[in-house]
Amino acid sequence: MLWVQHKKSQKSVAFTRATDGGVFNAIIWDVVVDPSFQGIGLGKAVKERQIEELLDKGISNIALYSEPRVLGFYRPLGFVSDPDGIRGMVYSRKQKKKK
Repeated sequence: MLWVQHKKSQKSVAFTRATDGGVFNAIIWDVVVDPSFQGIGLGKAVKERQIEELLDKGISNIALYSEPRVLGFYRPLGFVSDPDGIRGMVYSRKQKKKK
């Protein structure tokens, strides 16, 4: 996890989170920037730093899940949609309705 803290208020204004197995795969889960701090490059800065740290650990396969409306944010950072025809899958067990 990486974050940016506003110096005056000590408030976290941006963060990103990823998990990895320490070998070659990682998944990025979040990139969040406080709306009042958006548009000044904080999201890009935390992503670039996170990618650099993962690569330095030898992790070469970095995946993420993203809403379609923000795909343009990730493309300049080197991410591509559906590389080599790889499709993501999700397992979700439906909750039983309580009686």
